[in-house]
Amino acid sequence: METDQKMMARQRVAQSTTGGGGERIDLPYPPRRPYDGIKPENLVACLWIDDRSKDYFVVCKMDLAIFYTKKGNRSWRLVSEGMSYKKMVYEHTSQKLYVSSFYNCPVQVWSFSGDEPQQIFGDCPPDGMHLLLGFLPDRSKDEELYLKERKFYMEEYVTVSGQFLKVVNMLQKSKKWFFLVHKIHPTEFTWEVVDSLGDEALILDMGITVVAEDIPGIKKNSIYFSGLDNGSTNPDHIFVFDLTTSEIEPLPQCVFSSVNFSYARWFFPGLDV
Repeated sequence: METDQKMMARQRVAQSTTGGGGERIDLPYPPRRPYDGIKPENLVACLWIDDRSKDYFVVCKMDLAIFYTKKGNRSWRLVSEGMSYKKMVYEHTSQKLYVSSFYNCPVQVWSFSGDEPQQIFGDCPPDGMHLLLGFLPDRSKDEELYLKERKFYMEEYVTVSGQFLKVVNMLQKSKKWFFLVHKIHPTEFTWEVVDSLGDEALILDMGITVVAEDIPGIKKNSIYFSGLDNGSTNPDHIFVFDLTTSEIEPLPQCVFSSVNFSYARWFFPGLDV
C-alpha cells in the first residue's frame, strides 16, 4: 500500500520545459493529504517560471481551498477557501491571480504584489443575455426549441498585453455562433465589453492570445475556435470568428486532414507558448 509520504511526494514536483529542456522543481509538502479518486479534470493549478532568474510561482487548488508557494518558500500558504474553484489564470507582470468557480459565481482577483495575497476584486461578469435577443429562438413562444438550440460556455483568458478576458460562447445548434468578450478595467475594476482585440488573436482552447503580425496567416482581432468537443464530431466547428464582422470563416482544408486530426493542439512554429 502506498504510504502517505509517497502520495504527498507525488504532488511535490512541478515540471517545466522552459529554456529548451525539462526542469524539475521540488515543491513543499502539500498542507493537506491528497484524497483518493481525484480525476485529472478536477485539478486546477498555475505555474509561472522566469526563464532567466528561475524564480517561480505555483498556485494550486486542494479540496475547496487555494494555496500558493514561490521560490524561497518552504511551505504552502493559504489564499482562499470555501468555494469549488473551476479555473485560475495568473498574470505575472501585475502579479494578479484571476479565479473563477462556476457560471453564477463571481470572478475573484487576488494581488500578490505584497507580503500577503489580497483580494482586490470579486464580482460576477454580465452574462450578456440581453444581447442574445433575436439570436436564439423566442423562449416565450417555443421553450422546447429554445432549450434544444441553446448551448452556453464561459471561459477566462489572459492576453499578451496582460488583460484578463471573460469570453461567453453561445451556440445555436443550427450553426449560428455568438461570442461576447468582457474585460476587467485595470483601475476601476468594472466589467467592460471588448469590441476589438486589436492586433491580437485569441486561441480559445489554449487560453492565450498571440500577436497576429508575428505569425504568418494569423488574422488579427479574431477568435480561433476548435469546437465544443475539439472538433472531433463535427469539423465545421473548427473555424475563425472575425470580431470585426461577427462572421465565421472556415479554416483552409490544408490545416487539418481529418476529423481525428482535430484532437491536435494549435501549433505555431517559432512561438514559445
